[in-house]
Amino acid sequence: MSAKVIQRPVQQPAASRKPPCLLSYEDLKARGIKFSRQWILQLMKEGKFPKTVAVGAGHSVGFIESEIDAWIENLIAERDDSGFTNRLDNLKETRNAKANTKAG
Repeated sequence: MSAKVIQRPVQQPAASRKPPCLLSYEDLKARGIKFSRQWILQLMKEGKFPKTVAVGAGHSVGFIESEIDAWIENLIAERDDSGFTNRLDNLKETRNAKANTKAG
C-alpha cells in the first residue's frame, strides 16, 4: 500500500491572500469529518491527513482551513476518478493493520 500525498494549495502573494483560519476538531465534525481524534492522529502520522498547528502554550491545536479544504477536494477528485473504492480499501487495510498490531 502506498502513502497518499496531500496536495497543498498554491501560496498567493501576502498582499492578496486572506489570513489563515484555524479549525478545531469540532469544526471538522461540522464539515462532515467525524473521525475520532485517534484516527485523525493515525492518518496524520501516515501522511493522509493535514497536520495540526500548535495554538498557545498548552496542548491546543488547530487545522489550517485551506489544507482541510484541499484534503476534501482531493477526496472528491479521487471519487470522480473512480478511486473511491480503492481509497476505502486502503483505509480498511490501514485499520486492519492497526488492529493486528495491537493484537500482536
